[in-house]
Amino acid sequence: MSQHDMTITNQTASAARTDLNNALQALASTSSGGSAPSPTFANQLWYDTTNNILKQRNEANSAWCNLLYIDQTSNIGRILDDTQVVNTSGTQTGLLGDQSTATWQTGTGTTQSLVSPANVKSAILALAPSPALSLSSTQDTTSGSTVDFTGIPSTATEINVYFINFTHTGTGRVQLRVGGSVVSSGYNSSSGTSGAESSATDGMFIYNDSTTRPIHGIMTFIKAASDTWVQSHSLALGVAECNGGGSVTGIGTVDGIRVKATGTFSAGKISIGWR
Repeated sequence: MSQHDMTITNQTASAARTDLNNALQALASTSSGGSAPSPTFANQLWYDTTNNILKQRNEANSAWCNLLYIDQTSNIGRILDDTQVVNTSGTQTGLLGDQSTATWQTGTGTTQSLVSPANVKSAILALAPSPALSLSSTQDTTSGSTVDFTGIPSTATEINVYFINFTHTGTGRVQLRVGGSVVSSGYNSSSGTSGAESSATDGMFIYNDSTTRPIHGIMTFIKAASDTWVQSHSLALGVAECNGGGSVTGIGTVDGIRVKATGTFSAGKISIGWR
């Protein structure tokens, strides 16, 4: 480490030689030291040993420009983050550094820059359309009182239950399955037609009356939080319309659906879809 004022004063020959050697050593070591050399000169190089950064004085001799980080452990020079790539006119054409996630997700940034695989994935997910709906096989509901659907992935945020001429006695419920087990409590749900409705806490309620009319339509579950699902439905109950909704919270990862009746199934089919 050596620094020098770069001025050789009038002195004896031996002192002048020492002064010259010191000046040359300062030049050879790029004026390395823990603090800036003094005096400073326009375009002077200085290796800052405190921060391991090679710096150059600007032409106005008013500030230091950071050029390169020297990794003294690995003995390698490293480019500083957010270093601009410019053309011969000094106009920026790129960036050796990262950009904010928002810039990648909106897809509006035009500055070429380094990008991590995680940022590429984030941008694709933000700009991609909703994933296609995966569909289960249709199950008959001509007998029994329950049907189960499994295989819903942990990434699903929307689940649809499709009723096709679904006919049963008693009242109906749609319940979520978590870890292979049916969740049979904690629901807040209601369902009904104009002037007649009921509610349930053991599942998402499907209103039906004693006339055993067939049900057609969709019940949709949306994941509203990490442990919360909300539900809404608009079903055709014979010639009437049956509407309702509900929510359930404090549950784990949903992996299936159960549709059940307090009576028995007598006709129709059910399937589900998710994405």
